[in-house]
Amino acid sequence: MFNYSHLTGAQLADRFVGRSCGSMFMLALAYSLDVVGYATGQTGFLDTIRVALSIILVINLLPIYAAYISRRRATNCSTEDGYIVGMFKKAVVHAFTLNFIVMIFLEAVTEIYLTDIPTKIFLNGLLALTLLTLSISFFILTRDSDDEEDDLDLGEDA
Repeated sequence: MFNYSHLTGAQLADRFVGRSCGSMFMLALAYSLDVVGYATGQTGFLDTIRVALSIILVINLLPIYAAYISRRRATNCSTEDGYIVGMFKKAVVHAFTLNFIVMIFLEAVTEIYLTDIPTKIFLNGLLALTLLTLSISFFILTRDSDDEEDDLDLGEDA
């Protein structure tokens, strides 16, 4: 079930990055629950959901992380960039850019408005926004490329 020895280094890195982005999406949901809990005043049920998301995240990421790290140590390879890793790097740029714009906006807005909201809520909101942007950008970038490849494959078969 967790045997990744048949994958090349680039394939393993691509699978690790894909699984990491899925986990980042779950982590963004967990951070969002903290903001929702502050806004609604209900934290008990949301804390249970946050713990469940954290457990799922660890179960999802731990096997591929262990395989990826052990392969990198065994091969002494500094980096193995596949196509998916390149898409991840583009998604990171999108997430950082949006996060930076939002922080500049919030700096101006919070001096006049929103002064009673705790810093922890702002930070959790920014983390949720950044992780959501990163994971959604990654999935859109990889989905678009998959659609193009599928179109090319259909054209060759016809």
